[in-house]
Amino acid sequence: MKKHILRLTLLLALAASLCIFGAGALAAEETVLFSGEGVTVTVTGYTDEGPWGPAFTLLLDNNAGRSMDFSLDLVSVNGVMCDPHWSETVPSVKKAESTVQWFGEDLRAAGINYIEEVQARLTVRPGGERGAEPICARTVTWSAPAEGREGPAVTEPAFDGGFEPVAVVRGELTVTAVDYDPEGAILFRADNGTGNDLWLHMEDVTVNGEPCQPYWSVPVSAGATAYGWCRWDADDLARSGIDDISTVGFTLEAVGWDSLQTVSETAVSLTMPADGVPAAVSSPEETPAPKADALAVMGRVRLDRYENSYFGLAFAPDEDWEFLTEEELRSVQSMSAAMLQGTEAEGYLDAIDGGYAMAANSKDGRQNVTVVIQHVEGLSGAADQDSFLDLVLGDVETTGDGSLVLEGMEGADIRRNTVDLAGMEAPGLRIEAAGSALGLGVHQQQAYLVRGDWFMQISFTSLSDGEELAEMEAFFVPLDT
Repeated sequence: MKKHILRLTLLLALAASLCIFGAGALAAEETVLFSGEGVTVTVTGYTDEGPWGPAFTLLLDNNAGRSMDFSLDLVSVNGVMCDPHWSETVPSVKKAESTVQWFGEDLRAAGINYIEEVQARLTVRPGGERGAEPICARTVTWSAPAEGREGPAVTEPAFDGGFEPVAVVRGELTVTAVDYDPEGAILFRADNGTGNDLWLHMEDVTVNGEPCQPYWSVPVSAGATAYGWCRWDADDLARSGIDDISTVGFTLEAVGWDSLQTVSETAVSLTMPADGVPAAVSSPEETPAPKADALAVMGRVRLDRYENSYFGLAFAPDEDWEFLTEEELRSVQSMSAAMLQGTEAEGYLDAIDGGYAMAANSKDGRQNVTVVIQHVEGLSGAADQDSFLDLVLGDVETTGDGSLVLEGMEGADIRRNTVDLAGMEAPGLRIEAAGSALGLGVHQQQAYLVRGDWFMQISFTSLSDGEELAEMEAFFVPLDT
């Protein structure tokens, strides 16, 4: 049983990396979003059945004589803000296919039942030159195929936690508190009828009269609706002596997206429901949660890096990387588990005790790093870090050239190796897998750390070049660095 559980985590790691690929593409009318100065951006395909959710394929044709950066901002789907966090860099005189995709759970949380139309701000500028004048900075729209659609494209999300919505700002810009989590979060809905693209954020925030700044920043296009959870860090609340949130005060500031000038400021005061009212969080399908004492070993993202004191390391990526949110992590775990349904591995999913502690992507979408932490009762008596893979792979068959044969990973070349990680040598697996919907190979390095009955699995994945794996490994440093 123990070996099956451990091997299943290998499959989950590869499944998570493969979630970036779409499947089941539908025919879509090509839409040219931009053409000029040697650069063309064209929507060429669509799928609504990818592992993460709906996705469009974009063809990026760069004949400009220099590399180009492409990005989408202020993305709305059917008039509701829902950001796929897409950007891409294409070398000079090259073509690239790129996938713009959404988490299905994010769409459902915003009340989006299926995609009809996407609107976004497309920016194209010389590669690596952030201050360079863009050759394209325009609002573009495109549509999904209409075949098989039933019912309304957008419905109001359902919140069943007993929280009565409260309008905190009224007028052409309306902001409403629509849900509440007593552990430290408020869900706001913003409806922007001002005719200007806006960025909303909070200033001078107090909780129960004490200064306590949360994380909340919401872009909302002209004419669009946006939902955004305002969350307080539990440690920040504790330092302010706050056990339960009873009152919240702040100044809501609306800033023009293009002008960066303040459009409006509104003083807000909210009285929250009494403690004990259940939260109504529109979240992905539940996945097995870590046991209570696992929280101390899962680590946390602080500012621009992930820190884990139990395993004694930190992940400090370059500034062009971004961390997945907790909601996105839960969705990745759900989607990667779904990819194993119908296989023998499915029978062991309920036995997994742990989960995704951290995931981060490069903004061009071609590299990612995931950290999975698992608890296995009795692991400390069965193996240490050096013998961990011996335990997991002891009876695994090998091919004539030494590649491992693992059920569920047929077609991938898997070989044992070691990884220099945060000043230590860790056992690992190097995986080369084909099967991308874009015709790209997947290069992955896994590394393992063992402490007591816990082990950490770190997966480095690249779609571009296996040599980039070493660069990602260097992002891990000892915790005190």
